[in-house]
Amino acid sequence: MAFGSTNRRTDMTPIHRIVVATDFSTPAGRAVRRAALTAKALGAELHLLHVVHPLALYPGPDIASGDLSRQNSVIAVNARGRLDELAATLRSHYGIQTQVATRIGRAHMEIADYARKVEAGLVVAGARGENTLLDLLLGSTAARVLRVATCPVLIVKFQGEPEAYHHAIAALDFSLR
Repeated sequence: MAFGSTNRRTDMTPIHRIVVATDFSTPAGRAVRRAALTAKALGAELHLLHVVHPLALYPGPDIASGDLSRQNSVIAVNARGRLDELAATLRSHYGIQTQVATRIGRAHMEIADYARKVEAGLVVAGARGENTLLDLLLGSTAARVLRVATCPVLIVKFQGEPEAYHHAIAALDFSLR
């Protein structure tokens, strides 16, 4: 059985940009540290991305679409501040170049779209995020990113602090593409 996007890049070009998605949860923090280690090892630029799930309230007489849009924007601005702080810490600790971005929308689609836009060579995401009940019901954001991304995706699932990779394994489907 094959998983992932059928439009995935299959060449062996060097990785110059890594996108790591974060929802600021503990598992996402592990993914960020793994991405930072990988960026340092490869000399790649690390893009920190947070996707704001748009507020979806039941329509009512006191709720205007402009109010929701403003609230989404406020949430994105607050997330941007957290990303800026995280980026500064990573630059200091790992000595890497960083960029930060926020988007509003469906997380997996926005992550894949942003990775295409910046021509990322790798997307990194935690295996579980903050919405574990939602993940159980609908499938994780990481699994969805894996299906729609056009570049390799590293799903981080471990406990403790990440260490440099010493061994690699490649999964092959023996297709000609």
